[in-house]
This record gives sequence, structure tokens and C-alpha cells, in this order.
Amino acid sequence: MPAWEEKGMKIGETIPLMRFLGKRYGFYSANPKQAWVIDAELNFVYEMWSTFIGISSPGPSNNTPENREKWCAAIEKIACRYSEKFTKTPSKFIAGDRLTLPDFWMAVMVWSHWRNEGHHLGPDMCKVSDSVLSKPEHKKFCEYIDRLHAALKTQLESRPAAPM
Repeated sequence: MPAWEEKGMKIGETIPLMRFLGKRYGFYSANPKQAWVIDAELNFVYEMWSTFIGISSPGPSNNTPENREKWCAAIEKIACRYSEKFTKTPSKFIAGDRLTLPDFWMAVMVWSHWRNEGHHLGPDMCKVSDSVLSKPEHKKFCEYIDRLHAALKTQLESRPAAPM
């Protein structure tokens, strides 16, 4: 479980911890409507992430045809949602034109699971992920992934591929 400790205070629970740090470092919003958008998108991305965690748990039994189907279905659901969102409401990132909490969680999914050559399920999972993302209807989502990569380039390029 993620935890943050400072000055004798301990904070746990992933989403509340993200909110705490997001408010502190400017990746959240004081505007109630915008905060709601950030929270709603964070909830969706976090829920979808749980699919990959379930499949990504170490063990050779997880690299099955059924799990590959679940993996692809989850990517498809995410890509459809955000391709539609970026088509209807053009913005640079998920909740507007600046990085917010759901973008960071999306980065965890993309670069820890979908595009992680060192993933213990094998580098072919990158090909499986890319086969879903290569569909023309996911163009807007892939453009977002490119923008996200550009925004986080320094951090992503300094991180070696590693098993989950």
C-alpha cells in the first residue's frame, strides 16, 4: 500500500494520497467543478488499472489467452473513452490543458504495463497492447499518449524497463 510520511503524519490509501500530493504540487484544482472532473477521471483510470494489476501479478499462469483478452478489452475500453473525449472536447490532457492526477495514473498504466519491455509477462505484451492501439479509431487517444510522453519524457527516459 502506498504511504506518505512527514512530520509524524502518515497518509495511506492511493487516491487520497494522490489528492493530497496533487493539491500540494499543483496537479489538482481548487475549483469544485474541475476537481470533480479530475476525481471522476482518476476513479475511471484507477479502476481500469486494477485489470492490469490482476493480470500482471507474477506467475507464468497469468500469461493466458483469457488474460490477453481481458488485457486487450481493458485497453480498448480506455482508448475508446479517451478517443471520444478528445474528439468531443479537445484538450491537451485528460482533465484539461495541464497535467493532473489521472494523467499520472495513465502514465503508470502505459509505461509500467503496456509499453514495458521488461514486463515479466514478456515483451510480446507490448505488441499485444500496440495491436489494440493501432486501430484508426484510437488515433486521438494515441496522440494524447504522445503528449503525455513528451510532458514526462525526462522521467520516462531515465527509467529502465523492469518487471512489475
